[in-house]
Amino acid sequence: MFSANSLEFRYFLRHARVFIATLAAALPLCPVLGAEPVAATPPTTGAADMATAAATISPNYQIGPGDTLKVSVFQNDELTATIPVRPDGKISTPLVEDMVAVGKTPTELARDIEKSLAMYIKSPKVSVVVTNALSIFSQVRLSGSILT
Repeated sequence: MFSANSLEFRYFLRHARVFIATLAAALPLCPVLGAEPVAATPPTTGAADMATAAATISPNYQIGPGDTLKVSVFQNDELTATIPVRPDGKISTPLVEDMVAVGKTPTELARDIEKSLAMYIKSPKVSVVVTNALSIFSQVRLSGSILT
């Protein structure tokens, strides 16, 4: 099939190592054999997921690094994207690159994106929904001593 020193063989080995490492990392996440089966849940639509995410996040929520955002542009589906907030606090969407998102509410960020898109689209209407709040801003902070 391949000779031991061929480029194809080395390429195959590299990908095989990545595959095995991925399996090894995912193995602890698999349910234990013999456990009770998990009941099947009906599939949900993306709209329901976004509504649930929006309901659990405060309107004053400040976006932070690690959050995942769904940026929707009304009547421009090709500009709609689900994007992560990078560690540097910026996002990039189609036609808008390196916009600061950290510290802004979803509404403030939507207005800023609208201003940037205004040079390309007449009267853009943008909505921003936090679909996955993973930043430090979304974590509960305790101050003082904790009694056990």
